Amino acid sequence: AKGIRVEIPLRGASVKGWGITGEGMEVLFTAKPRTPAPGSAYQMGVGDRLDISVFGQDDLKATLEVLADGTVSFPLIGVMPVAGRTLAEVRAAVETRMKEFLVDPQVSLDIKDYQSQPVNVVGEVEKPGTYYLKGPTTLMDIMAQAGWMTKDAGSEIIITRHEAGSGTDGGTRQIPISKDDLLQGGTQYNPRLQSGDVITVGATQYFYIRGEVVKPGQYKLEDRPTLMKAVSIAEGLTPYARKKGIEIIRTVSGSQTKLVFDLKSIEERKASDVPLLPGDVIIVPRRLF
Repeated sequence: AKGIRVEIPLRGASVKGWGITGEGMEVLFTAKPRTPAPGSAYQMGVGDRLDISVFGQDDLKATLEVLADGTVSFPLIGVMPVAGRTLAEVRAAVETRMKEFLVDPQVSLDIKDYQSQPVNVVGEVEKPGTYYLKGPTTLMDIMAQAGWMTKDAGSEIIITRHEAGSGTDGGTRQIPISKDDLLQGGTQYNPRLQSGDVITVGATQYFYIRGEVVKPGQYKLEDRPTLMKAVSIAEGLTPYARKKGIEIIRTVSGSQTKLVFDLKSIEERKASDVPLLPGDVIIVPRRLF
């Protein structure tokens, strides 16, 4: 029998094609248009892999990769540029081209593997590695994929971003995000990521305070502490402490340096307070009398 095609509206769907062949009958149901899924605005790029199929045309089913020049070689219609275009745009273009060869082609096109927009997560997370953006993706989204932070994670997350510049290499910019701010929410603390971003979660860093303080020991280097704040964290000076001649032993590139400060001058605002660095050792001397 000769094939016939009809369109019959149904409740919630329509029969777009009805073909009678020697092997039987084919019916295609097309549901009402759905709200675009999250990530539907994703723009395809080099390395992405696509699954394509055409209803009733098994020989046109294939998995294709976006090549280095941003094109894909589709079955039947040949090469087409897709980089920088959304899935909906490419699907519509493919259907238009296929109409030159087929009657009312029903094309199914999906992204099988997202490979063109990588971000790297390194440091103190449960699953460090390379992740791929699948549309608008925030820092919190990627942190969730990476299993969040380990117990040894510090208080700050650094996003290193490549910036376009006048030269061929451009430059980089670092965006610090406080872990507490990220957890509290707000778009300013949960930025949208870009392809090529590197997210670094450092380990907890410490400073050390010894000598004439109430509670000498090791403390977390959080909220950019200073010498005065460190003394406060250690619950203050003992009655025998000498404010003049407090030492900070600092190690930079494997070399130790001794810095000497007068805490009284800092308290009286005659001298600037001293920001601490990771690994600083503060030594509060004892009065001789």
